[in-house]
Amino acid sequence: MGSEPTGAFAAVRKRPWLSLLGLLTLLSTVLLLVLGSKIGFFLDDWDLVIFRSTPSDWLLPHNEHIIVIPAALYQLSLSVFGMTAMPLHVIAVALFELSIVLLFFWLRPLVGDPISVLACAVMLFLGAATADLVWAFQIGYFGSTAAGLGALLNLRCRTRRGDAWACLLLVVSLLFSSMVIPFAAAAAVQIYFRGEARRGPDGLLRRAWVVLVPAALFLIWWAGWGRLADNHATLENALKAPLFAVSALGYAGAVLTGLFPLREVNSSYLWALPGLLVAVGIALLLRRRGRIPPEFVIGAVAALAFWLLAGLNYSPGRYFVAGRYQYPGALFLLMTLAGAAAGLRPSRRLFKWLVALTAASLVVNLAALIHIFDSTYKVYEGRNLSGMTALDISRRTVSPDFSIGIGTDGGGQQVPVPLYFAAVDRYGSPGWDEDEIAGTSREDRERIDQILARALPVGPVPAKTVVPDPGSCQTVAASPENPEAIEVESPLLLIRSARTTPIFVGRFGDGLDAPAWAAPGGVPIGFEFPADQSRKPWRIGFKGQGEVKVCSARPAK
Repeated sequence: MGSEPTGAFAAVRKRPWLSLLGLLTLLSTVLLLVLGSKIGFFLDDWDLVIFRSTPSDWLLPHNEHIIVIPAALYQLSLSVFGMTAMPLHVIAVALFELSIVLLFFWLRPLVGDPISVLACAVMLFLGAATADLVWAFQIGYFGSTAAGLGALLNLRCRTRRGDAWACLLLVVSLLFSSMVIPFAAAAAVQIYFRGEARRGPDGLLRRAWVVLVPAALFLIWWAGWGRLADNHATLENALKAPLFAVSALGYAGAVLTGLFPLREVNSSYLWALPGLLVAVGIALLLRRRGRIPPEFVIGAVAALAFWLLAGLNYSPGRYFVAGRYQYPGALFLLMTLAGAAAGLRPSRRLFKWLVALTAASLVVNLAALIHIFDSTYKVYEGRNLSGMTALDISRRTVSPDFSIGIGTDGGGQQVPVPLYFAAVDRYGSPGWDEDEIAGTSREDRERIDQILARALPVGPVPAKTVVPDPGSCQTVAASPENPEAIEVESPLLLIRSARTTPIFVGRFGDGLDAPAWAAPGGVPIGFEFPADQSRKPWRIGFKGQGEVKVCSARPAK
């Protein structure tokens, strides 16, 4: 007779779905940490790295969000570990995985282990939400969501102790981000359905403190600091918010089923059509059941609070298809669907179809996660770090009035030189060294050249201030398309061109991609490459017509 399995094998046999969830959580953790190790700070990270340096800054809003805990975590990590995002990635991934495990425990009593695991499997590898999963800055979303779900789970206990924990967790959720609002709304509904309403107003008031305490803290914060944030709420946004919500519902359904587009994402409100189909499907299910489960209302209120507020604060870039909205949107939709189906279990045939749909969605979401990470967020990081690398190299001579952009296109919000170097002096430089520059993309290397040429700055000096070195002159042909490039052997040049010809320089890039003034026709000019932190030589060429004489030079006495 064979012996019964023991230890881990016995645990897997007794709880196969829990074991599968554990395995998937481990795989998701490893994957996200590997991706996190390949990307540093970018975009909104710089608000916490460069623009905030003291605890008094923690209460300042980021857009409309309160981010007290993320700001504190960033400053702690930077102070201890220096200019690296990895410790923050570890915390963000841990909070994300915790939020999905808590989601499982919310779904489990409603739809059972198998369906809950399938739902969480998609969330663990949600490539449509790559913006959240690979960005340390989204620690705010993950912390708010994990604490918010913890609050809802504690309210299920129906005890004073559980209520106290729920209140505390809502406060923690608040301190992570304004994502607390959907969870606070859901908690209020949960308290109502717990039977407090049947005891009259006094019954509700005896439990209302669970929500009123974090709400009061939020109002205090808003009165002191939050009102300083940019406000995008308009009457037009308010009128369009319902359409925004229905469209977001449709897109969230596509995200969970893997039917979202990988490349050209259409932000048209035509997504409201699948949103209406999802809403009608839920309505038919509820009608067939003949009742509305409280958990459905809890999930639906959270989802609507999130989508309506997002629609109210809409501005360019804040489309309902934005990657950072998909993690909370998909999570709230799962809570809503599980609430609508509370107590139901699928037939064997339907379950097989759900497994197949989950597998297909996982394939698509995994492909999206890798593709979007490489083609979007690594590109954003490169555009930011290339500018900072240029500042590091030009530190000796760059003007304190100079600044670089940290937006998605390398423009956008500007970082002044004094603030950047203050952060570098505190935590170290985020920029690349020369070995790392060689391994970056062509776009990044060209951008370094372009910013360096302006930051040093590379440019003309009066011809009378330089003297050409005998025997150093060479003649090059200008060309509008493929100018000849010569290596610069001296920081000073004397240039004489027969015609007015634009000057282009290059250094780390493959070509001559940085415009650097123009050589006037028939008039000699001096040209200077100020000394900097790199010994890599510059190249110079002329995009025009005719011949140009270039001589190494020295300062005139």
